[in-house]
Amino acid sequence: MKYIKGLDGLRAIAVLLVIVSHWFAFVPFIHGMLLGKIGVDVFFVISGFLITKILFHNRIAIKEKGVSIFKSLSVFIGKRTVRIFPIYYLLVLFLYLSNGDEFRDGIVYYLTYTSNYYFYNTQSWHGFVGHFWSLAVEEQFYLFWPLFIFFIKQRYLFLFLIFTIVLGSAYPYFLSQSMTSILTLSCVNAFAIGALLSYVLVYKPSYTQLFYNFLKVLTYPLVVVFLLQLFGLKIPYYPHRLIVSLLTLRLILLCVEAPNTYIFKFLNLKVLRFIGKISYGIYLYHNFIPSYWNRIFRVNQIEQPQLLQGGFKYIVYFVLLLLISYASWILIEQPFLKLKKHLTNE
Repeated sequence: MKYIKGLDGLRAIAVLLVIVSHWFAFVPFIHGMLLGKIGVDVFFVISGFLITKILFHNRIAIKEKGVSIFKSLSVFIGKRTVRIFPIYYLLVLFLYLSNGDEFRDGIVYYLTYTSNYYFYNTQSWHGFVGHFWSLAVEEQFYLFWPLFIFFIKQRYLFLFLIFTIVLGSAYPYFLSQSMTSILTLSCVNAFAIGALLSYVLVYKPSYTQLFYNFLKVLTYPLVVVFLLQLFGLKIPYYPHRLIVSLLTLRLILLCVEAPNTYIFKFLNLKVLRFIGKISYGIYLYHNFIPSYWNRIFRVNQIEQPQLLQGGFKYIVYFVLLLLISYASWILIEQPFLKLKKHLTNE
C-alpha cells in the first residue's frame, strides 16, 4: 500500500503522549488528562484505517482475480507476524528470565496476546507491563477483523462499521467494574472509525469530499468538548474514545486529502517522522527504561549522581529509549520486515 505522509508524525504524537502519561503519572494534572488513553486511541484509529484498507483491496483481489480467501488471510497474518512478533516475544523472553513470579504468573496471557483480559480479571496493571494490554487488543483485531471484512457482503459493510462503532461506544457502560476500556469490545469503535475512512476511499471515493466536509464541521464542537474534559471539567458519560477517534480521523483525512495544511506540514516534520518510524519499539520499551535504570544502581549499590535525581534524568531516559528503539529497528525489525516481500497473493 502507498506510504501516506503524515501518519508517522501522528504515530509520534501518540507515542509521546503515552510516554508523558506513564513517566509523569505522579503529577496530578498530567495524570488527570489521560494522555496515555488518547495516544492509544490514536494508534487504534490508524490501525483501523490502514489494516482495513489493505483488507478491502485484498477483498477486491479475491473477487476480481480469483485469489483464495485462505491465501489472502495467510499472507495478511504472515505480514502482521513478521512486523510485531519478533521484538515482542524477545522482550517477553527477557522479562521472563529477569523478573520474578509476578511476571511469570501471567506468562500465558503475555504469550497469547490476551493480557488485557488478565489485567481486567485481576483489576491490576501488574507493574511495568501494563501497556501490554493495547498490544493484546491490536493482535486480537488482526486475527478477527479480516474474517468480518472478507465474509460480510459488500452492501452490508457500511452498516457493519456503524454497528461496530455503536457497539464499542456503548459496551463499557453496561459493565460495573473499572478498567472496562481495555476490553476488546470497548475498543472496536476506534478501529471501526478508522475503517470507515477506508470504506469511503475504496468503495465510495466520490463521497470523499463530502466526508471531509462533514468531519470538518464536526471537529469544532468535538474539540470544545474534548478540551473542556481534558482540562478538568467532568462531563457525565463522556465518550472519550469516540471523540478522540473522530478527531484522529480528521487528522488522518488531512494527511490523505490536504497535504498543504499547516497541521500536515507539522506532522511531516523530519523528527516526528523518525520517532513515528520507530514508534512500535518506543511504545514497547518505554515503561522499562526507568525501572531498569533504577534497578542497575540499586543492585550494584551505587548512588545515582545528583544530576540524575532531578528532572534531567527524564532527558537521559528519553535518549536511551530512542537509542534502544532505533537499534531494535535496525537490528531486528528491519531484517524481519524484508521477509514481507516473500509474502504475496500472487
